[in-house]
Amino acid sequence: MHAKGAGEPLHAALGPTAAAVTTTTTTTTITTKTAARMAPPRQQRQRQQGPPRASSSPSSPCPFPPTRTAFVGQRDVVPASEYHDADFSWEEHASEARPLLEARLLEAAEGGGEDEAGAEREEEEEGRGGEGRGEEAAEAPSRADYFDAWEAFHARDNGSSRFYKERRYLPLAFPALADEARTRHVFELGCGAGSALLPVLRANAAAVVSASDVSPRAVAAFLEAARSSGLAGRRSAPRGGGRTGRVAGAFALDATSAGAPVLVRSHFSNLLSGSSGAAAVPAVDAVLLVFTLGALDREGQVAALRTAAAALRAGREGGGRGEGGGGSEARPCSPGPSSSPCPSPSSSPRVLVRDHGLFDLTHLRAPRRLEGNLHSRSDGTLCYFFSPGDLAETAKRAGLRAVACRWATVERRNRRTGQLLRRVFAHGEFELDDE
Repeated sequence: MHAKGAGEPLHAALGPTAAAVTTTTTTTTITTKTAARMAPPRQQRQRQQGPPRASSSPSSPCPFPPTRTAFVGQRDVVPASEYHDADFSWEEHASEARPLLEARLLEAAEGGGEDEAGAEREEEEEGRGGEGRGEEAAEAPSRADYFDAWEAFHARDNGSSRFYKERRYLPLAFPALADEARTRHVFELGCGAGSALLPVLRANAAAVVSASDVSPRAVAAFLEAARSSGLAGRRSAPRGGGRTGRVAGAFALDATSAGAPVLVRSHFSNLLSGSSGAAAVPAVDAVLLVFTLGALDREGQVAALRTAAAALRAGREGGGRGEGGGGSEARPCSPGPSSSPCPSPSSSPRVLVRDHGLFDLTHLRAPRRLEGNLHSRSDGTLCYFFSPGDLAETAKRAGLRAVACRWATVERRNRRTGQLLRRVFAHGEFELDDE
């Protein structure tokens, strides 16, 4: 639930550094009236909405009371019933946030301030928590150090099941993920502990998923979460062709390496044909990158998107879809290495991206800037903040065409502190561009 509140300046959520800026910078106070003007009516925001939940008590002021937090690995998680992502104007928010960010970065460059990126773990429901421990990194990490940083991160924080929360909103943000006729196979680059793929398995009973991450510990955490949540079980193959597990594969992969596209294309071609000895699976309909691109440098972002495109091309080359994107009628999929390719009914397989946007709360609290919108965290990992145009241009360099690319702006209230928080994300959907 994303609640609105009264009279709070933006700097209240950013700590003493931002508060001090108000002595030299005019800061707009976000009042109830201002928030109402900046956010469209609820009826316009709720593009995808399920049946409303009953109020928890007759006197409850909110008809959509918060549900029990869903951590990865839990069973019987309630799917999200409401989704909205246009709660305020990004342009108006940017005019207020830009001077605060500039002042903070200036202070960081002079050696002052603290790394507050992970101060409120509860504020990081859209991304990872626990950011920003120790001293700031002064420069971009080496490739080896970067991999070690992520492995150390997952060793430290994925050791507890109560760290990552399921991103239950994803099937509503990307409705195709829940469409059983359109989406049969979802592949995620940067799966972490499974906070994005588990909601897909809950929402789409016909889908199988594949997962990869640069960290072997993350892959192991995802497999354990799928098992413990009861979502790694069996599904019926189309038209009575036997049964297969819902996790088609999970493997460690550096998606930015030069050989990654070839490896991924070969892997999914083998899965599609059943030549690996397992039951054939549908071609990949959707590749997810959820808070993955922003953890890479600029060239790494392009390389990862090329790897994502290779997963989609494997279906085209393997005969899993009609040529020219026209789709094809599903053929039976029988288990065994001799089975014919199992096609996907999707006529337009896509790469789906959600990541941090310019002037998101985490941007305003970001530690040292390396260059442009790329920042380094104190644990040796990176964080990049996108605009829709920036994201579309990056995808174009990787051979992908933007179908949808926009801001997603969400207001929510910290349940513990009562602070009103403004989250900004870049939302993108891309198709292969082979012209």
